[in-house]
Amino acid sequence: MSTINPGDTVTLYNPKNNKRICIRLNLEQTIHTQWGIIDPKDIVGLRPGDAVTTHLGEKLIIFRPLLYEKIEHWKCFRYPTQIVRPRDWGIIISFSNIRPGSRVIEIGTGSGAFTAFLCEIVRPDGFVYSYESNPERAKVAENNLKVLNIPNIYTIKIRDVARDGLDEENVDAVFVDIPEPWTIVNHAYKSLKDGGMLICYVPTFNQIRDLLIALNKNIFYDIRIIDHFYREIQPKPGAVRPLLKSYVFSAFIVFARKGLH
Repeated sequence: MSTINPGDTVTLYNPKNNKRICIRLNLEQTIHTQWGIIDPKDIVGLRPGDAVTTHLGEKLIIFRPLLYEKIEHWKCFRYPTQIVRPRDWGIIISFSNIRPGSRVIEIGTGSGAFTAFLCEIVRPDGFVYSYESNPERAKVAENNLKVLNIPNIYTIKIRDVARDGLDEENVDAVFVDIPEPWTIVNHAYKSLKDGGMLICYVPTFNQIRDLLIALNKNIFYDIRIIDHFYREIQPKPGAVRPLLKSYVFSAFIVFARKGLH
């Protein structure tokens, strides 16, 4: 089993409170955490699952980070916008059938979090075409994707899709995360393959109404709107119950399939 090396990114997990941080090991920089200080040399050579002790005596478990940990618990990942939260990733993939080899358009790159996840799903032979109207956000997203070491199976295009449309044709899915998704429904229809899936991530009922009108005008069927409940359970043998403040709403997820008549 591979051991931890200088330059690796690791997750430091505190089993006492289920909290974690993500860091990259630099032998020249002492690691400062809310649980105490760690010499990075104490981590090098350990295996995932091993423990390291801070100067305050706190034991932290070392893991190789999951993608969501890099996005949510690493200071190197920047947030110019809200992101499609990891708790929604599985729902989106489950009902859209995005898989290895899929060609996917993303409208609204934002911070690049969901772009990264899409790349992990469609690799090695698929591709993600991401569109972002704001040049500064596109630049941050590009840097985030490089920090995450995402394979080069994506492109970020700076464009107002509602005004200028999309380049690709015959794609498997179009994912939309912009404030006015109804403005690009006609462009998405043209880019999707027959029966292809449109997915829209919208936070309010008002947006859903206008989106539904646009979907019906553009021959979309099998429309499904999902609001799923996310609730974590406290993993304590003596007090197994839902965590306080564990219900979090992120957005409604709207699915629709392209029809021909």
